[in-house]
Amino acid sequence: MFGYNPRVKLGLSYFPRDLVVLPKVYGRTLGEVVFEKVHGSGDHFAAFEKLESLVGDLRSMLGESGGAREVARVLNGREESFRFDGGASLYL
Repeated sequence: MFGYNPRVKLGLSYFPRDLVVLPKVYGRTLGEVVFEKVHGSGDHFAAFEKLESLVGDLRSMLGESGGAREVARVLNGREESFRFDGGASLYL
């Protein structure tokens, strides 16, 4: 089920106190990594505790100079914005 998929662009955010901290090389075996960042703080609930950091990561990955900018262009052609976290919007 899990493994390399050449059609999927990946963004990886690492938080030092996550339940399982995998080596970075593992994430790179799953597909083309176009964004990678190691954060100085945060744990398993990073989406709750560090939401601004994750939003910044998404903006970097999907923004004009990001590695997945073409994905954002395709999605923006279909949607006005990206939806996540129960209805919060992310505008690029």
